[in-house]
Amino acid sequence: MIVVAEGIKTREQQEDLARRHCDILQGYLFARPMPLAELKKLPDFLPVNPAK
Repeated sequence: MIVVAEGIKTREQQEDLARRHCDILQGYLFARPMPLAELKKLPDFLPVNPAK
């Protein structure tokens, strides 16, 4: 099973969920909602585990 955590706003939340082996994190800590045009400007890759 893959676990996704939403609403991550702080590094403390990120670190706690990483220790608990959460697979995917998303929230304002990483990016705010944005228009599609802005999203397309981002790189085609993101770090798999930026906490390490």
